[in-house]
Amino acid sequence: MAPTHTCPCQHCGQPLAFPPEMLGQEAGCPHCGAATLLHDPTVGAPTTESPPEHSWFYNLAGETHGPVVESALSAMIASSQLPAETWVWAEGGADWRPANEIVCFQVAPPPIPPKIPPKISSKGNGLSSGSLGQIAARSNGGPAQFRPIGSSSPVSSAPVSSTSLAAPVSNFKPVGGGGGAFASINSWRWLKLAGSALVVLLVVGGIVVKVVWKSGLLAKAPALAKIFGGGTSLGDEVQNYLTFRDQQINTVNQATSTMPGGLFTPPAALAATLERSVIPAFETSLRAYQNYRVKDAELLAVKQIEIAVTQQRIQAYRALSEACKQQNRQQIQSSQRELNQAQQREREVQNKLREIGNKAGLNIMFRPF
Repeated sequence: MAPTHTCPCQHCGQPLAFPPEMLGQEAGCPHCGAATLLHDPTVGAPTTESPPEHSWFYNLAGETHGPVVESALSAMIASSQLPAETWVWAEGGADWRPANEIVCFQVAPPPIPPKIPPKISSKGNGLSSGSLGQIAARSNGGPAQFRPIGSSSPVSSAPVSSTSLAAPVSNFKPVGGGGGAFASINSWRWLKLAGSALVVLLVVGGIVVKVVWKSGLLAKAPALAKIFGGGTSLGDEVQNYLTFRDQQINTVNQATSTMPGGLFTPPAALAATLERSVIPAFETSLRAYQNYRVKDAELLAVKQIEIAVTQQRIQAYRALSEACKQQNRQQIQSSQRELNQAQQREREVQNKLREIGNKAGLNIMFRPF
């Protein structure tokens, strides 16, 4: 059938003649070879325009921007001008949604390149091409079938013997056997752990023994006292206390020696001496006893008795001083009896000190009253 319609090619513009039954179909142009749509030029050329794109709004930093066509917004997300999780909304849409939840805005991840196979080199590993073939044959259970690198002829199959593997295997050392770097690291680690444990045991043991010694349980062991008691044993502590006690006795004796005596001593003079020298001397001695540090429990009890006796004497001397001022003979006699009782308690102190000294291996002698 002779062609009855003519239309220009959409690409090169050359006229094309075609039968009416092909109207609206695509055909190859004989001039440029491109496919073109056969149409009636009198009706008008068909349009190939794509449907209109949606207009979108997006939220950035709390502010709404748009409208933006879909292709432009997708390009902004693909070029990282906007984050992939930017909230967007299209006209006629139900609600705002993150862009990465919408298919048209999802950015495809970059392709993962294939893994590069490791490069195997036979240099410096003690294995030749022949030994590689023998090992392959051994692992596969049969003779090796391969072609060496750089050779065009195949290698003949050969059974594997035990002697052929002796040389390559001898180049390797078993891990953890016969020393080596790995064994040295493990040995050093165990050595550090053992040293740390020993230090912890020594510190904890020293603290325990120190606490026991402070509690007084080891106070009866002079040898241990030298080690754990700061260099002071029970014997040394008793000797130091006796020296301190003698100093206090000498101080108060010097003060009491200035007291006037005799039946005809004026009471006012005796009261003045008590207030001027005797009472202050005993008060100084009382403070010295209170500040003196004692570790042994029994020796501490002796010190408490000494403090009580000194307080008793101070009160008796003060009462005696007031009685002398008032010339009250009955009160003077009562104060003297109080001083005699304090003197008797000194014997109790001496007996206890002798007992403690015997436990510490000391023979303590006191002057008679």
